[in-house]
Amino acid sequence: MLSCERNANNVVDLPVEDAKFVLFAKPENGKSLELFIEKSKGVLDLGSTLVPGDTYIAIADENGNILESKNGIMPDSNRVNFSSVIFERGSTYQIQVIHPDFESVKHNFTIPDTISFESIQYSFQEEASLWEGETDEYLKIDFSFQESPQENQYYWIEAYAVYNVKSIVEEDWLWDPESYDSISDGYYHYKDSVYLDFPQEEGLIGDNPVMAVLGQGRAIINDYLINGQTYSIETQVYIYEQEDYYQVDSIEIIARLYRVEKATSDYYLSLEKYSNTADNIFTEPVQVFSNVNNGYGVILPRGGTKKILKIPF
Repeated sequence: MLSCERNANNVVDLPVEDAKFVLFAKPENGKSLELFIEKSKGVLDLGSTLVPGDTYIAIADENGNILESKNGIMPDSNRVNFSSVIFERGSTYQIQVIHPDFESVKHNFTIPDTISFESIQYSFQEEASLWEGETDEYLKIDFSFQESPQENQYYWIEAYAVYNVKSIVEEDWLWDPESYDSISDGYYHYKDSVYLDFPQEEGLIGDNPVMAVLGQGRAIINDYLINGQTYSIETQVYIYEQEDYYQVDSIEIIARLYRVEKATSDYYLSLEKYSNTADNIFTEPVQVFSNVNNGYGVILPRGGTKKILKIPF
């Protein structure tokens, strides 16, 4: 399978059989398709995972009518970009991959409805520092959204913070001036970013029954316990400043919330379990989830929105 937009043949023990197409894509409302495609390999197969250059790839409607097609793939590439078809929420599409040496893939998917944050709120907080008698300042960020009353819904959230920082030119001897974005009023200006950490219980991927935290500012939420309710998630952003050296001008919280299918949860949770057990000979092997018809990999449609909250200092 293709994992995290990369070669997933490294993380899936495929059975010994004829090679099949391996696909990875996240079709999204309002966007065109970026498809990653390779071919599977057997355990002892030392050949390339690249598909033949004359592979036919197409996007069709739910009835199989071709909307856009590619007669071939660039040499030494595993990526195909479409531009004409812009996905619409609620619509069903089909990905077709055809070559005489492989079993053809015809995979249908539907773009989910979008979902938006109900609010993103922040407050300045302090906590005891590691240094006796001192405190650390941080931002408490609260994300909330209204969960659908429909049962068996899944959501994907990802968030990170961008620090807009300025440092005093005369005092900044640690950095190459060329690494900064700009210089003005005696300050170097640059940006730094960090993933936000969502709350996680103890356990392999957390024991939170509502949310599975995947790291790198990502989490999957299911509605088993929150069906139809407003759900809130709290996280923190720490503020590190040395006023005689550098200062934070502002922090931007950039967050995305998507409505996804159960397949997204199944795939990422199985991938997380695989990553955490792959080197442990005492654990049962984990098969990474796949949902591509007549092939391997995953097609994970989603519908959502992006929100930016700028916090001045």
